[in-house]
Amino acid sequence: MQRKLRQPLRAAVALVQRTALGARLMRPEVLRHLRRAAPFAHFDEATLRALARCAQLVSLPGGRYVFHKGDRSDNLYLLASGAAYVVDEDGQREKVVDELGSGSLFGEIALLAGERRSASIRTATASVLVRISRTVLLELMASNASLEQGMWRELAERRFDDLARGVERYGHLGRKGRLAWLQRGEHRELAARETLCLEAGDHVFVLSGVLELEDEGKWMATCGSMLLEVDKPLRVRAREATRLSLLPRHGELEAA
Repeated sequence: MQRKLRQPLRAAVALVQRTALGARLMRPEVLRHLRRAAPFAHFDEATLRALARCAQLVSLPGGRYVFHKGDRSDNLYLLASGAAYVVDEDGQREKVVDELGSGSLFGEIALLAGERRSASIRTATASVLVRISRTVLLELMASNASLEQGMWRELAERRFDDLARGVERYGHLGRKGRLAWLQRGEHRELAARETLCLEAGDHVFVLSGVLELEDEGKWMATCGSMLLEVDKPLRVRAREATRLSLLPRHGELEAA
């Protein structure tokens, strides 16, 4: 009975939130959630307020999909309260692969990298989400260096850790060691058609964009994030704007 009584209230709140007045009234609440979230904790107050002005609070009941695997990445989400499942959908079957708790940020990796959703997100309980649209976020990042650096750093650390911990020879480093390796790297932003010459033993972490590798005079394109260890001199070329990091060689890493 309590759940039935709460449903009309949630619907009314959701309706108010979609109005301009409702958005202004909820802004302090959005700001409070952003301050408490670890991914945004290092941002200054002006940056957080700018984010809050562009964000929306979304109330969802349990069992509602936020997005599906393969969807376009139009928004990022902060789980302000409640819980959600990360679901791998395969045809008519689905498998819960992770559970997200309050304060979790999701959807930002695909959004920043320009990829489609790699998994589905479904609320496990009644939840409140902070939603920030891709268009608004990118515009805000273009005018706010602190926000841009922070968002790309968050993306780089999560992607790099996911890639490096899956490689046996780097497994002993632990998360702290892997992130220290990334931080010692030289960040580069290649413009479209810009080339880079690599030597045997170099390590390259590609964060976003499309990189082409030259092999016996032919160019092969690689898409998405990857960790590449070069075993022979290699020339690479950006097909589009590409973000990458040149990492210290493995021997230098062991010495450090």
